[in-house]
Amino acid sequence: MAINNMTEVNWSDIENDLLPFVELNKDIIKEIIVTFPTHSVSEYDRKSVSPDEILEGEDFGKILKATIVLKK
Repeated sequence: MAINNMTEVNWSDIENDLLPFVELNKDIIKEIIVTFPTHSVSEYDRKSVSPDEILEGEDFGKILKATIVLKK
């Protein structure tokens, strides 16, 4: 999917839906990659976080997507 076709969302809008999933599956989640918008339409930043960091309640502000990577 092209990044410039994604819609920005507030982390707080999806957090309540995501946290229970992460809590139930944290033993099989390797990492969660959060993609952030930048000032340029065609550029973005990514941050890799652990399930524990997500559960600690960090607010990521505006994001483009959150990708959950499972352990093999």
